[in-house]
Amino acid sequence: STVPIIQCSRSLRRAMLIFQIGTNNWQRQGEFAPGSGILHASFHDSMNNMPGVKSYSIYPSKKQTNPEDDPTYRVFKIEHDIPICESVSPNSSYRWHSMTEEQYDAYLKRLENEICQFMDEVEAKEGKEFDYLISHHAFTNAMTAAQIVERRHKEGKTKLKHFNFVHGTALKM
Repeated sequence: STVPIIQCSRSLRRAMLIFQIGTNNWQRQGEFAPGSGILHASFHDSMNNMPGVKSYSIYPSKKQTNPEDDPTYRVFKIEHDIPICESVSPNSSYRWHSMTEEQYDAYLKRLENEICQFMDEVEAKEGKEFDYLISHHAFTNAMTAAQIVERRHKEGKTKLKHFNFVHGTALKM
């Protein structure tokens, strides 16, 4: 059975922690953001404006740094453009299939480790476990999120539910 992310006022009576994994950078620090980056930032901000909901996020960027004034999101620093699957992109020409298996595996493992570390820090600060993990798009973020859920279950943290939000070019693939 499926569990709705937000069940109107009944679920909002208790504090809900949500973690989101973004595919593209947000539009800040002078870096152009594609639609999916803007959408993720809007989701993040909207959820943080809902009573009883707290959202934390991570997204990749070669140019941006972590915010100094907002502890609810972090940048997954990369040394190359954001990897893409599509044949044309206004802000990247770096393709997933141009990575070696070792580079690809290292990228995913580093992403998983950074997310888990961030989640652990937040849970220690908030005094509770995350309820939901939302991965944006249907490729590496979804696979990474599945690894995170499995890893956390092995650590005894079995509360986390994973949802994958498919939008943009992921719908075409």
